[in-house]
Amino acid sequence: QAEEEMVKANVVNTVETVLILYSNQLKHNIDLVTHFDRNIPEIDCYPDELHQVWTNILHNALQAMDNQGRIQVDIEREGNQYAVVKITDSGPGIPKEVLPKIFNAFFTTKKAGEGSGLGLDICMKIIKKHNGLIDVDTEPGRTTFIVKLPFTQPKTA
Repeated sequence: QAEEEMVKANVVNTVETVLILYSNQLKHNIDLVTHFDRNIPEIDCYPDELHQVWTNILHNALQAMDNQGRIQVDIEREGNQYAVVKITDSGPGIPKEVLPKIFNAFFTTKKAGEGSGLGLDICMKIIKKHNGLIDVDTEPGRTTFIVKLPFTQPKTA
C-alpha cells in the first residue's frame, strides 16, 4: 500500500486551524499572541499530521499553565529552507531532569490517567517524517517548542 502523498500547504493555515479548534479554551484566562509571516512559502507536508503536532504542543502548554497565562505563536521563515513555528507558554518551565526525556514514548509528568506520554513522541515522529526538527527551549516562566519544517522535501526515486 503506497503511502499518501505529501501536499503543498500553508503552514500558517495548519496552525490557525488548530487555534480555531482551541478557541474556547483560549478565550478564558489566556492571552494569545500571534506573529505570523503570511508571505511564507507553502511547504510539502501532511497537513492532518501537522494539526496533530500543533494540537499536542498547545494541549501540553495549556495544561502546564493550568489554563491561564500567555501563549505566543510565531511563524517565520529561516532563509530559503525552513518554515519555523514557535509555540511559547508562560508555564513553570520544564525541569532540567525531565527535559532529556520529554520526547520519549510513554514518558509523562502528569498524574496517572491524565496523559499517555505519547503526545511529544508522536510529534517527534511526525516532524522526522517531514525531515524537520523539533526542539524545546525552557526556563521558569517560559517554554518554547520550536518546529522547523523544510519548504521542500528531497526527491525520492
